[in-house]
Formats: sequence, C-alpha cells, structure tokens
Amino acid sequence: QLCNSNDLVLPSEEMSTHSTMVLPLPPQLIIFALAAYAAAHTLGFLPKSLSPKALVLALLTVYKAFHRFQLRMRGITEDDVAYRRVVTGQSWEEFCDTLKAAGTAVIGHNSPKDPLNQAEGYRYLARLTRVALENFLECADPLSPQLVALANGNRQCRVCIGSDNPDNLYQNAVIDSRRTYRVRGSRGTVNYLGFGVQSGSYGAPGGLRTVDYKEASELKMQPHAKGKDAGSSPSSSLSSSSSSSSSSPTIEIYIVPEGEHPPPGIPTTNILRSRPQLSEEGLFIVRQTFARRSKELPAELSIEVVSPKGDTASSPPRASPSLSPSNRARERKVPAAEKEADSGLVPIRKFTPKALDAGLSKAGLLVAGASNMFSRWASGFKSNHVNKLPLFDQKTSDSVGGDPNIRYYHSYWEIGEDEALVIDAKPPKCQTWNFQLNNHWMESLDYRFHNIHTNKFLARYRKDGSVRVIVSHR
Repeated sequence: QLCNSNDLVLPSEEMSTHSTMVLPLPPQLIIFALAAYAAAHTLGFLPKSLSPKALVLALLTVYKAFHRFQLRMRGITEDDVAYRRVVTGQSWEEFCDTLKAAGTAVIGHNSPKDPLNQAEGYRYLARLTRVALENFLECADPLSPQLVALANGNRQCRVCIGSDNPDNLYQNAVIDSRRTYRVRGSRGTVNYLGFGVQSGSYGAPGGLRTVDYKEASELKMQPHAKGKDAGSSPSSSLSSSSSSSSSSPTIEIYIVPEGEHPPPGIPTTNILRSRPQLSEEGLFIVRQTFARRSKELPAELSIEVVSPKGDTASSPPRASPSLSPSNRARERKVPAAEKEADSGLVPIRKFTPKALDAGLSKAGLLVAGASNMFSRWASGFKSNHVNKLPLFDQKTSDSVGGDPNIRYYHSYWEIGEDEALVIDAKPPKCQTWNFQLNNHWMESLDYRFHNIHTNKFLARYRKDGSVRVIVSHR
C-alpha cells in the first residue's frame, strides 16, 4: 500500500519503447539494440548520458521510417497493412497477447500474494482495459474530439491510475496538431483549473511532451453569456450540472498550430500553441483541482475543430452538426462529467480498420505499461522504505507526465489491526497539498465511501501551522 500523491502520473515515457504504428516492430530489434548498447557501453564507446531507452527510441524511429519507405516503394499503404492485420485476426490476437503479458504485474516479484490484493490487481487490469478502450478506440478521433478521463474515481465504474488524486478531475481530448480547435465553456467554481497541450501519443516513441500550459487565472474571461454562445455545443463536452453555468464566467480558448495566425480578436492570453513539427498527434488536457469537492462545481467545457488550415489528413474536417431532426438520429447522449467524464452530444465518426488496429495497439500498451511500471514502483517502495515518506525523485516524476510544479512523497505503509500510523508535517506555503492512501497497485482507495485523504482546506492545523494525520483501521 502507498500513500501521498498530489497528481495523476501517466506512463507516457515508460511505454515509449513500444510502437503504435500499424506495422509491428519485431522484438528481436529491441533485444539487439539492448545487447549492442551493453557491449558498446562496456567498451566505453558510448557516453554515460546515453540511456538504453534513448538508444532504443532512436533505433525504433529509424526502423519505422525505413518501413514506411519500403511500403511506398512497393505501392503498399499503411491502410493496406491494417486491413490485412484486421481480417487475419492479427490485431485482436496481439491485443489479447498484450493483456495476457500484463498479468505479470500481478504475479511478479514482491507483489502481494494474498487473495484480496491479487483480486484487486486483476480488477485493476480489467479497469485499465476498459478505460484504455474508451480512450483509444471509442474517443480517439481528432476530427470529433471528446473530453474524456483516463482516471476518474468518482464515476460509478471507477478507474484509478498512478496514485490519482481524489481532489482532481483529469480530462483529455485527442487532437491533430495541424488543426485549430476552440474550447468553450463555463469556469465553474473549482479551486484550480489548468489547460495544456501535449505533443505525441501514449505508447508512441518519444511519449508525450507538454508544449504549452496555462492556468485559468491567466486567461481573459467574459461574464456569463446566455444563449447558444455560452459554451454549449453539439461537439463533445464535459458537464455535470447546468447550475454551474448560471453565473460563472465564460471561457474561450483556441489551440493554434505554432506559426499560424489565431482567429482575429482573440487575446494572446487565451491561445495555446500546438507543435505539429514535433508530432501530428497531440493531446489537449484539462486539470481541475478541488479544495472542497462537495461544495465546488467543475468547469463545463466543449472542444471542436474550427479550422482545417494546414490540413494534410486523409479525410476533411467535419463541422459540428446542427441539431435538426435528421441529425438528432445520428447522435447519442452520454452521462455527466463527475460520474462519467464525457457528457454531451457527440457526432458519429467514420470508423476504419486502421483506427481499430491503432486503437487496440495503444490500449494494450497502456494496460501493460501502466500496470508494470506502477507495480515496480510499489515494490521499490516496499523494499526501501515502509511507513516513511521520503521525497520522490522529481526527474522520474517529470519523465512520466507528472506535474513539474508538484513535489511528490511516496511510500509503502503497513499497520496491524491494533496499530496506527502517526504522521506529523508542517506544510510549506503553497497553493494546495494533499495526503491520500492507495493500494499496492497505486489506485486511490475508494474515497466515495471512505475517508482516505485530506488536503490543505480540509485539515485542522495546530497553532504552529503543522498537521497530524493518523492512519488506522478504525
């Protein structure tokens, strides 16, 4: 079991040694690269700063470029390869094989072997599989972007990843870095609201890299506007209650490719830049942090494509459909934000064998990568420190998508039925802090029904500004 984290950590870099291209890379290449690295490093031919992962990533990038060249020379497209993989069942078989391999995280060395923790481990893999398919198969079209959540412990069918923070609502939408997007909605009353643009994709070489980030306090907002321009849109949205939009300010943000001009009249404070020169794939992220979750309303947001400038994609951008009777039949309702994390009216998108192949590949990589990485972390905590809270390595945190402005303290905890763990701390001056309990798989314990965390606004302080946290069975 683990304790204390202040934000979600995603294994984007950890999984970057895998490929998500429709043409799979042979594992022999990775084995050869690692063997060559070991030999060259032993002989002193390589600088100490060059890591095995950096070498493998470089080789994978060259390998993929070479394969694309081979396909073009033979008159074969990546679509052709995807069609073949789907009709032969190879896409599905590799997905199932990846899920099977992910089970090593549950039975691996130093993982708890008692029935309850083992059951929680396999449930964790099932949860990861469910949310990975939602994100990479169902909601992965940059032409019809949808705000969804990889981790949301507040929904009925909860999913928790990487010491997810009970005070946070994490949201993301897949985007095309070459296009311009508009994000609109109501500010709500949530204590902290931040927006970011990341380049790359989960599981792809290079992982995810944050290229722009702004907090709501930096934006220019308008007083609440009534009517159709107040942030509602038939494109994907994330909402929880219409009451939050009754008085809160209206947000309008544009995501514009670097080097292109934003729409006229948009203040520079409200522009986020994407970096298509780094990757055509990108991610728009929203981070909401509550002080007192039961008393605050989340932001209600929608995202849509507004400009095809710079477009070289195979299919044209689709405008958000109007809500005419004919279009209503082509749309579906989905639940609200706090419970399902992806509500609104979502246009039906074109589905292709290539989309299935890529979606299954990325979903499998997330399940295997996340489960193995976080289980390895937990095992390391268990081996090195129990019932202590040392500062976590910041470089490691940053490399897997942790917020660089947050400091993390992780450890394993273990107490008997008649014992209590007493933690005394004097938090520094900061925007917020939190303490939480997680299980071995780094899932936050179920805060919907149990008191498993506290924060800057919930805790009672002593006269000297310190706090005491007590962990016990009763």
